[in-house]
Amino acid sequence: MSVLVELAVFNLASVAIAADCNVPRIELCSNYSVGGVTPAFPDFIEARKLFPGKIFVMIRPRPGNFVYSDEEFESMLSEMEKFKSAGADGFVSGFLNENTAVNILQTRAFVDACAPLPVTFHRAIDECVDYNTAVANVVECGVKRILSAGTAPSAFLGKQMLNEVQKKYSDQLIVVAGGSVRSSGLTDFLNNSVISEVHSAAIMKAGNDVVNAEELNELIRLANVF
Repeated sequence: MSVLVELAVFNLASVAIAADCNVPRIELCSNYSVGGVTPAFPDFIEARKLFPGKIFVMIRPRPGNFVYSDEEFESMLSEMEKFKSAGADGFVSGFLNENTAVNILQTRAFVDACAPLPVTFHRAIDECVDYNTAVANVVECGVKRILSAGTAPSAFLGKQMLNEVQKKYSDQLIVVAGGSVRSSGLTDFLNNSVISEVHSAAIMKAGNDVVNAEELNELIRLANVF
């Protein structure tokens, strides 16, 4: 089987490169320097014109932690509805509580509001004090994917944990391996692995938030070997 490469994009220049490289799915965000926040709505409209594949939209109203007030959460729902109505294919978000555990009420409400579109719970899950419980919680809430490094500094270092989770929830959840994923080391990571999706920004230079087309093509080439 081939492994799907999801590309994180933070600007329209990167969307165009993703289209040229035939990426199957992008995660549309803005502000690479803070790990991504909700993109501007006009950028999504333009991205929808440029990119023929699936677009998952990041819903994150601000940098910092993932503990959201009721007012922030309502704003996130409102933002999501705009993108949903305009042709988004899915959403990426994450909700924690003050105890660094999954906020089950917000997660379930967000999943329900996004339906029938799928939700990816992003790397906030790696911050949870009890990772295994956090994964169980998001599965119970109807989350379809987790973007995770398996609590490790990088997805490659978290290989064992990521594979354990994917095997345990094989019919309920897709584990998207994310966190410093680059072409160097990808083959070793995918060998003897059940991971079917990987996530990368394919950015190679500090201070440059545009996708590196050569790196992206190499990621896709290596992923298609499997």
